[in-house]
Amino acid sequence: MTFASLSKLGTVLGDQSVDADAVWLEGTGHLIAALMSRRLLPSKDIPGFHGDLQLANDLMESCRIAQSTLGGGQTVNGKPLVKGQGLTASTSILNTGFNFNYFPVLHIAATGWYVIGAQGANPMILPNRD
Repeated sequence: MTFASLSKLGTVLGDQSVDADAVWLEGTGHLIAALMSRRLLPSKDIPGFHGDLQLANDLMESCRIAQSTLGGGQTVNGKPLVKGQGLTASTSILNTGFNFNYFPVLHIAATGWYVIGAQGANPMILPNRD
């Protein structure tokens, strides 16, 4: 997922450091959460797709691969972080289209949304308070 259509034009707009194919992992977490909440059946999906749960599982696998391969070598307060502790904001430098970039550094929101989605939770619905 990309943040805005302008993100694909980063190099055209003069930002040579960006990758037009970078993935915004927080947005991927948003999509996983939405798919897990909606749960469209394969029989109701558009041709070529196999339902919300299959797509969500495919996206979660992509996030797991990103988690195991990206974000290494980072430190907090001079102490090294262990690879695999979370997701990075993006898979490579991503131009958002809004005058700032996301970088492949560990990101609490990307990690949080992935966990919300993986648990099949919908943070927009409050639990019953009986």
